[in-house]
Amino acid sequence: MTRRPPHPYARRHLASHAAAGGRLDDVLNLDALPYLDQVRLSSLLRLTEAEPNTPLWLLLSAWRSVRHRWTWDAPDANAAALDVSYRAAGGTATPSRPTASGLYWRPLWAAWQSGGTIVAGEARGQVRVAVGRPQGVPMLATAEGWQIGLWDPATGQTIGEPLVPPAHVRALVVASVPALLVAACEGGLVVVWDVDTRLPVTTFEIPEPAPRALAVGELDGRWVVAVGGSSGVLHVRSLDGDQIQTVSTKGSVRDAALATIHGRLYAAVGGGDGVARVYDVALGAPELVAVPLGREINAVALAPARDRLVLAAGSADGSAQMWDAETGAALSEALEHGNEVRSVAMTTTGHQQLLATGSSDRTARVWYVSDGSSTGPPLPHPAPVESVAFGEVDGRMMLATGCLDGNTRLWDPVQASGPRVAVEGWMPAVGLDADIVAAGVEGGSVQIWDRVSGGRYPDLTLEPGDEPVYKSLRGPEVNVRLGVVEGRRTLVTLYRGRAAAWDLSDLHAPTLRGTTTAIHFHLSDTVVSGNRALLASVDPSGVVHVVDLLVDEPIFPASLRDVNQLRFVPSPGRALLAVEDDAGVHLLDAARGAPVSASLPTTLPSHAAVGRLDGTNVLAMLDTDGLRLHDLRSGELTLPPLEMSNTANGIAWVRVGDRELLVTAHYATVRVWNPRTGRKVSELPFGTEIASMAVHSVADHAATIAVSGPGVVLVDLHSS
Repeated sequence: MTRRPPHPYARRHLASHAAAGGRLDDVLNLDALPYLDQVRLSSLLRLTEAEPNTPLWLLLSAWRSVRHRWTWDAPDANAAALDVSYRAAGGTATPSRPTASGLYWRPLWAAWQSGGTIVAGEARGQVRVAVGRPQGVPMLATAEGWQIGLWDPATGQTIGEPLVPPAHVRALVVASVPALLVAACEGGLVVVWDVDTRLPVTTFEIPEPAPRALAVGELDGRWVVAVGGSSGVLHVRSLDGDQIQTVSTKGSVRDAALATIHGRLYAAVGGGDGVARVYDVALGAPELVAVPLGREINAVALAPARDRLVLAAGSADGSAQMWDAETGAALSEALEHGNEVRSVAMTTTGHQQLLATGSSDRTARVWYVSDGSSTGPPLPHPAPVESVAFGEVDGRMMLATGCLDGNTRLWDPVQASGPRVAVEGWMPAVGLDADIVAAGVEGGSVQIWDRVSGGRYPDLTLEPGDEPVYKSLRGPEVNVRLGVVEGRRTLVTLYRGRAAAWDLSDLHAPTLRGTTTAIHFHLSDTVVSGNRALLASVDPSGVVHVVDLLVDEPIFPASLRDVNQLRFVPSPGRALLAVEDDAGVHLLDAARGAPVSASLPTTLPSHAAVGRLDGTNVLAMLDTDGLRLHDLRSGELTLPPLEMSNTANGIAWVRVGDRELLVTAHYATVRVWNPRTGRKVSELPFGTEIASMAVHSVADHAATIAVSGPGVVLVDLHSS
């Protein structure tokens, strides 16, 4: 199939009909996939894998990393998302597609996080994950804030409506055999639901205001739940809430696990004192084993393995370890991560016992319990891994990981079931000009690529300033700007209280042109404009200062005082400085300090840009309140405010063909708007969270857009 099916019925049923006729492979291609019904296709394929390292394997891997953002009503957006994911996973050419909007997204290159099957992706940050097989049916449970979602892990489809607990969820467990879901919530509330009916079975309260440890086990034929927290007490209750036992530890209870072997129930507790302890619950909870593991223990797991009970623990010092839970004998050396271990889980599959660890170093790892060796390379993630859980899905043991990018992923714990593409660090800021792309990397470096080929130049290492009270208004740890000063390509960086201008004439050996640490102020921003590299900041008394970085000299002190916020705003032919005080927002010429418009009775947003619309300068402002457009001559709104996603990561004016358009960046999507009508024209969804956006108009018919986050993606937006 080389063009869009002519009728929605064909799109809806094409995959099913093709599968019934034994021709499903004929529609599994870049041309057809964006127009198929994702729900039906996921059900048909489930966890089926193509032959590794084949084109189909690569294609399905790319599709599974963005299918959670699939929209039946927007096949153009599906196609754009698939093309970007395909390039990120290692694919090359993507087809030229017809579009309803007349706008085309063409990925130039992508150095973006890829890997794993995303099965739940509606969260906006921390997500708790639990996996089970109640009544023999695989189920994934995810908790984000005040909501618990139930999912079919093989297809990523939701199961019923979300459950709404009475308070913020802090821990979550699926008890497979009694078919129950248990959540520990803020305020010490423990809620138990029947998985089949999704109705609450019971709710009880423990004297623990912020529980973080939760486990379910069986004692003398009764199912019990163990809950603990900062008080240092592990409460063992029946599922009706009746007190069974209390286990007093020597530190806060940061995690707990229950396991039965030889008919006896044991409890493991990970403490804030860096010690993992094991208790015999059946005998009144005497302490059997206490093993140290460095700093605070974030996670513990307890499971029988070959007729012995194995204890595993993960620590804030970046290591995990395994012991014999009955003797305390070490079963492995320290299992190292690059940052603190946030979660651990154990399982048995076939004749192998496996341990999974999730870490703030943005990886999950799987280890053999028998000798502590790794089963393979780390599983890369775009953000810290907060939760790991094993579960059997369609006859295969899979590992579910909950990541701080808000997505839950499935992985084959032993054999790679798709590309595992990692990137080096989170990139909170990106800059773009005609020839290069530059991205600031957390930790104080800048990565630079060729705009056309994606070839990478040597990294640039930044020096921090003193940063006594420094706070970047834009948020990123490393800010970057690109432009031309005195005929030379120039990069301006802002990192922890030090601003610097770099000459990039030789991209293999950038040279420092100017720097200043005279920004011990709580608000600051940079820009390259008007043949200058500028730094604007506000001193503690609220007075605005603008400095030329190349000579480290002030340009002007503005007369405005008691400034709350400031930001450089791109504008045709020059840059403006927007400052907010109690009277509103003032726009100043960044080179002279002269006002360019009357003050606007509004607040300064997270992102702003000025463009020309019908001969008038219009200020577009994007923040958590939505999108607002102001006529700079009158200060009036040109449209009613547009409400949208409560995340904002960038805004820019572009001209594509004969159309003036606005491009905005949000949590995981770049959107294009008609500024005259306020209607969305097109969008490009990403599989995971983005951090920032930069735009460069390359010609009247096209614009190049760079997006950063877990890597960098470069796309052209054009009309032909």
